[in-house]
Amino acid sequence: MRLLLTFLLVFLAYLDICTPPTRLPDEVDGADAVGAAMDGLWRLTPAQQALAAAAATAANMVWCRFAFGDHRKMPATWCAAGLLVGLSGWALRQWSKAVLADSFSYQISAPPSLLSGGPYTYLVHPGYSGIYLHLAGASMLNMGGSKWLRVPVTVATVALAVAVGGKHRVAPEERLLQSQFGDAWAAHVQARWRLLAYPA
Repeated sequence: MRLLLTFLLVFLAYLDICTPPTRLPDEVDGADAVGAAMDGLWRLTPAQQALAAAAATAANMVWCRFAFGDHRKMPATWCAAGLLVGLSGWALRQWSKAVLADSFSYQISAPPSLLSGGPYTYLVHPGYSGIYLHLAGASMLNMGGSKWLRVPVTVATVALAVAVGGKHRVAPEERLLQSQFGDAWAAHVQARWRLLAYPA
């Protein structure tokens, strides 16, 4: 059961990555590392993207089984909690992308105006919050009832992902938004939670 639930959460994460932004450029700027790496994948059909996500998920699951493998049973409540957290994160991410619509991009960019609807009513960065929740849910499925080493490795991995994401995505994006919107950005941030646990 745990393996199936983990597969589902990891598959949804890869499928999110494989799904292109609403607007794809005709040509990818050579300085855009994300766009250059993903351009071919984003131009596949939805069925091909789903197949690519399934293949990446299967490879990930084989690696996880090899790196962290053990066959102890995990409590059903822990599995349910991990699934709930992971799916909540995925849903929050999809909601954020839907509200952004044509403004959604994998590159750091500012929307034409500050968003205050949908999840942006409560959170400054609901898309990133969704990613972190999704990662936490998948991690929960890898922590319970397992080898003693798995828990600290999983916690360290999630903490590293949050730190790297904050440094390389959130901070530069906030600097861009501050420069574009000035005092309106400061007021916007003051009225919302930044990610999940940090009130502005």
